[in-house]
Order: sequence, then C-alpha cells, then structure tokens
Amino acid sequence: MTVVVDDASLRRAWKRVEGDFLWEFVPDSERSDLSAVSEAIEAVNALIPYGTGAWCAPPLVTERGTAVAELYADPDWAEDRRWFDLVAAALAERGLSGRIVAARSARLPLWIEDRRRRFISAMVGLPVDPAHLASPEQGWGQLGVSQDLVQRVAGLAAAWAGSGISRHYLIRDLYIAQLGPEDLEGPVVHAAVREGAATAVWMPARGKRFHSLGFSTQGKVVLQLGADDGAWVDQLQSLTDLLRAVGALAEVAWCGLAPPLADWAFDARDLNAHFAQTPRLRARFVPDAHGIFVLTPEHLAKARDLSDWRLEELGNDRTLVVHKNLGAWFAQKEPDVEVLEKARADLGPMILTKQDVREHRISLGLPVGDLPSAGAS
Repeated sequence: MTVVVDDASLRRAWKRVEGDFLWEFVPDSERSDLSAVSEAIEAVNALIPYGTGAWCAPPLVTERGTAVAELYADPDWAEDRRWFDLVAAALAERGLSGRIVAARSARLPLWIEDRRRRFISAMVGLPVDPAHLASPEQGWGQLGVSQDLVQRVAGLAAAWAGSGISRHYLIRDLYIAQLGPEDLEGPVVHAAVREGAATAVWMPARGKRFHSLGFSTQGKVVLQLGADDGAWVDQLQSLTDLLRAVGALAEVAWCGLAPPLADWAFDARDLNAHFAQTPRLRARFVPDAHGIFVLTPEHLAKARDLSDWRLEELGNDRTLVVHKNLGAWFAQKEPDVEVLEKARADLGPMILTKQDVREHRISLGLPVGDLPSAGAS
C-alpha cells in the first residue's frame, strides 16, 4: 500500500493561513475503511510530545468518501512535513492507499462571516438524555439528544428555510461542504448525532439572506435568520413562528441578536457558561432577560411581574413569552438599557445567579470551585 503526500498543495495551504489548516486523505478505493485514519492520526500524535511540534485533531468523514482533519501546525514547515510523512506511513501500515492533500473546504460569502454583524437568533435547549446528566462532565462532547428529536427539529428548520434555495452548506467544525440541491436534513442530522455538532445553512439564488440551523453538544441548538434588508419585524415574525413549532420540544428558548452562525458562545468567566454547560439548569432558569422566551411552568413560577409580556400556550407545558415592546430589543444592535433592566427586575429569580449555581453543585456533591464574578449575584 502506498500513500502519497502532495507536498505542493499542503505547503500552499500552510503558507496561506500561516498556522492551523485542514488536510484531506483521498483513498484510492471507495471501499476503504476510513476509521483507520483516526487510528493513524492517534498513533502519530503519540509519537510527538504535545506542544513540541505538529498535532492533529480527529478526522471527519466527508460526503465525498474522504477524511478531513485539522492540523495544529508547527511554525517550521519541516516539522509539519515530517508529521505528514509519519501519518502517510501509518495509513499504509493499516492497509490504506491514496493521497494526502490540502482539504477542499467550501467558503461562505464574506458578508456572512463578518463577526461584527448581528442577526436575529433563537437559542433552543433540547432535553438531554438522562444518561448524559450523570455528572456535568459526562457526555460533554456529545449531542445527548435522541436522533428522532434531532430529525424533527431539522425537518421544521428545513421547512422554515422554504423554497427557492440554491446554495446548501453543511458546516462540521472548520470543514464546510457545499452540497447540491438535495435535502440537508439527512446530512446535518447524521453529523450532529455522530459528532456532537453540525450546522446547516440555506441560501437563495439572489440577495444577502440565509437561514441556519446549528446543533452542538448537550442539546444546544441555534436557529438564525440573516438578511441585509433591515426588515427586522418580518425576520423576527418568521423566527417566532418557527419557535411556536420547536418550542414545545424544548426545555427553554430565547431570541436575541447574535453574530453570524453563532453557537451558545458565552464567555467562560460569565455565569452564562454554567448555564450553557449544565442542561439540568435550563428547565428552571434563564441566562438573562431577552425579548422572547419559551418557558416551562418552573420558569414562570419564578417571575415577579409579566405585565409587560404576552403569553401564548404552545402545548407540552410550554409557553411563548413575548415582550410588548419588541423594538426595544431588536431594532438596534443592543437592547434598550432601561427596558433591559426593567425586564431583569420582572423576571427576578428566574435569571441564574451565583447562588443558584452554588446550590446546584452542592446538590450533586460537586466542589463549588471559583464561581465567576460576572452576572447577577
């Protein structure tokens, strides 16, 4: 068996990014066992002490029947080239033949990747399988949600994206595949369940507009509608209609403004990190005040005053809670300060505090540790 290293394409990729980059193993046979690629990478990583040279993340099997992985590159190309020679030998030892090349990853339009922009987004927390809740650490890298539930959410999102779609993207970690006109539901469900995270993006033939669905570990979901037309009222109505369908399946959800294709990307120093990483807290607390929520009876029982909100039953003991002044939340890049502070007072103990986190950890027999100084106290 022979594995050829394409020095030219790999070196071009290395120079272009000046650091970490994606590489791809293209097997000679469609029947190749690509699980051996993971074994080969692990074997080579073990030969090089971490932090002293190139190191590689676990691979992804692509829709083309290849394996893509991210190399955490060494500043010295010679060290990276040595790593590829070692992994080529390890692949051949495992009965594989083919080529190692720079990965062919699609590019999203640049306007979508502008992190300074803010788009209307819904963060949805799906119920996590109890097997993943034995401790905060168990199952942290897995989706933790049944495939049937993931399929239902994906189907609702695909219908929401609608017709007239010409570009379909599947994002798995740093790897982006631009698929044909076929349905994205199957690929995004498969990737999310198998790898713990995946994002689908639907774009029409014309105009700067996209719909996206992102799954990530421990049942976190992000639904996003991005558009350049400034019609936030219509965009919010569209996403709210989707929440009416998805909300009954969730333990909590809220709408706000977020960067394009955002995850529940909270600062680790903030209490929101505890909320994002602890599914047990979601059915009882919210991370902060927002303009739209989907809440459980336990959430609602904590509220002090909901006179500024409209309530709508969704079924399955879930309630859509919508602020009466949505312009204060969504018309600008940041919520109106006075409205935000009043909403925080209205929601009261529904908003997670340091004491809530402390009591939760004590109830599980876990060390309290150093709780963050940010957030409510």
